[in-house]
Amino acid sequence: MLRWRAAFRFPTHEPGAVGKLLHAGCWLLVCPPVGWLMALGYRREVALNLVEGRMPLLPAWSGLHWSALGHGLRAVGVILAYFTPFLILYWSLAISQPGDLVARWREIGLFFLCLPVFLLVTMPGLLIGYPTWHPWMDFSVAEVVVLSVVFAGTTFIIPAAFMQVSLYRRFRAALRVDRVIRLIVAAPGLYLEAWSISLVALAIAVLCGPLLPWGLVWSYLVIGFAFNQALVLSGLPGVEERFRNSMLLRDAAIAKSG
Repeated sequence: MLRWRAAFRFPTHEPGAVGKLLHAGCWLLVCPPVGWLMALGYRREVALNLVEGRMPLLPAWSGLHWSALGHGLRAVGVILAYFTPFLILYWSLAISQPGDLVARWREIGLFFLCLPVFLLVTMPGLLIGYPTWHPWMDFSVAEVVVLSVVFAGTTFIIPAAFMQVSLYRRFRAALRVDRVIRLIVAAPGLYLEAWSISLVALAIAVLCGPLLPWGLVWSYLVIGFAFNQALVLSGLPGVEERFRNSMLLRDAAIAKSG
């Protein structure tokens, strides 16, 4: 079992951690697209600190903004790469004949322009909203079921892709689908438990109401901790060596001891 309390508490246990969360949440409040990218990039920095055993776990924001933004853009690139097969399927079913690609190029182009702005909102919003706004996108019940299954499956494996970044320190490692699948198969129970922690953390963030931006930043860090903890406990070759300086090895030993 994973250590739920450690996952939920670690983003705020260090001196100054609350101020760092407040800073990130302010960016998300003032400019959600940029703030979301920074939150993704900041999570990557925190995850690498967890892996390397560097302190403080939550780095100071001074001089980190451009780096966090760049890492956030790379993270979005990974997410979009994984969703590319789904998007191809989505538009293959939405377009009834090849001529519609030319006739509907404005609607299709607008979809892809809006999509990466704030994926947390735009992807589900566009996937549901576009067929509502454009009656020519007439999906059958069977097609909706297929799209839902593919979307859910893609979403399910993406955290395992980012776990590869923790192992190899490079975003392109997240695109090794064979390693991603191997990781999930090696520890399905731990992976599902990490997903459970993630869903609870996101639910808490949503229930924060007007404090949602700060709740989301906190939840992202909780999610990163949970999946990296699952990675440590997975027993995959090379993981323990990669995490040899990490506090997560200590937490793993506590978890294994019951």
